[in-house]
Amino acid sequence: MAERAAPATLRRAKIVATVGPATDDLQVLTQMMHAGVDVVRLNASHGTVEDRRRRLGLVREAARLADRCVGVLLDLGGPKIRIEGFREGRVLLTEGAPFTLDTALDPKAGTLSSVGVAYKDLPRDVEAGDALLLADGQIVLDVVSVSATTVETRVRVGGELSDRKGLNRQGGGISAPAVSARDREDIRFAAEEAVDYVVSAYEHDIGPMRGAKLVARAWSDPGFKARLLENASEAAKEVGVQGFVGENVMAVENTRAVHNVVCCTLCSCYPWAVLGLPPTWYKSPEYRSRIVREPRAVLADFGLDVPQGREIRVWDSSSDMRYMVVPERPEGTEGLSEEQLAELVTRDSMIGTGLPKAS
Repeated sequence: MAERAAPATLRRAKIVATVGPATDDLQVLTQMMHAGVDVVRLNASHGTVEDRRRRLGLVREAARLADRCVGVLLDLGGPKIRIEGFREGRVLLTEGAPFTLDTALDPKAGTLSSVGVAYKDLPRDVEAGDALLLADGQIVLDVVSVSATTVETRVRVGGELSDRKGLNRQGGGISAPAVSARDREDIRFAAEEAVDYVVSAYEHDIGPMRGAKLVARAWSDPGFKARLLENASEAAKEVGVQGFVGENVMAVENTRAVHNVVCCTLCSCYPWAVLGLPPTWYKSPEYRSRIVREPRAVLADFGLDVPQGREIRVWDSSSDMRYMVVPERPEGTEGLSEEQLAELVTRDSMIGTGLPKAS
């Protein structure tokens, strides 16, 4: 084997590349690895287990040909909460217009006034007054009324909506199981094939559970809350939350006088160790810029009306310091256990764009 030349510079960042139909060629994959790819991502949201097994074989052969040690990451699909399709492929929703989410509608029968929903339990999980976010939060619907199979809404923030876009309730609360049968099949595949990393796309559930555990302990134990606010990274270890590799996390507390909200104006720095993967909107240029200029208006867009007399503090995360919010404890929760309290803590409440669930 020929000796390889030492790289001109030592790269600290790692390059992760997603493979798919465009890379189903051994020569293309080998060239990618020569170009510096360190980790290959298999996206379990698309295709079958056999597709992923075939691509994994190509990746490992390309790594052998390139004489590179390349990791493999499997990104689980997670729960699928999506609208169905439209007759014309897309519609343009306008502010103030009525729009119906119908779990009984044919998957391709969507129109300007209604669309089907793949998640059949949606009417059970929402109620009048809730806000629903579609297309990564670009479209906002206010729930007006709910029936056995339909959710009647009014468009608060409009825009173009196309087939199979994601849907979620602002502040969380959708009861879809966190680990689907398909995820379990993919996890078995990962174990059989010795995949290096398994990542879940659970922005709302699995990742934020760690932060919720910290918040629940802080609500229950004033001494722990003081330690958390002083040094979150160290206090987290008391409840078994590890993973603060190369990052410092600072916890900031919401009170009757101050409401905190977190962003990253430079890129998308985020406290991964306690909140999991950042939501798409957190990384968007619009959120990163507007939350600094007009935080009260942005929070109102999220359905969070901060009282006029309450100060809003915006914390700008960086590679050196990440922030998480300790939200106010909901009233009427005095008799709840830590486990029960943790179930009330939402991801958005720890970013500052939402509140905990009511007990």
